[in-house]
Amino acid sequence: MKLYHLDWEAAGNHSRDLLATIISPTVINAQGRVLEQGNETFDAMKQAFELGFYRHVADIDGDDPNYAYRQSQHIDHSWTEEPADGVHVIETERVRSTSVGDILESDGVYIVVARMGFQTLSWFAPATPAPSNPPTP
Repeated sequence: MKLYHLDWEAAGNHSRDLLATIISPTVINAQGRVLEQGNETFDAMKQAFELGFYRHVADIDGDDPNYAYRQSQHIDHSWTEEPADGVHVIETERVRSTSVGDILESDGVYIVVARMGFQTLSWFAPATPAPSNPPTP
């Protein structure tokens, strides 16, 4: 599983509204719902991701977002200084605790850390490839 943190400084310098929409969404969807195009938070996250405001900070063994979240928190020390089993730190410079608006990716499925729990991001989901039809001679 890959962990991407939103670069709050870069996103905020680009647009304070963009940053606020991602980290303090006004529309809260029920746990487990998929965020789709047209949702204000979804659209802001897509724009931030496309602008490069997300940084790949760690790879985490497994596919449990709860484990990834718990193991990427500053408690007694920085989680990057003594990473938990299965946590492989990619970037150590100014890495914060995982928070609302950060993204996890596992096997091509992207989810966002929400206010409570996690939500799937539909626009990151891989498209089903069309069957290849070899040309007939």
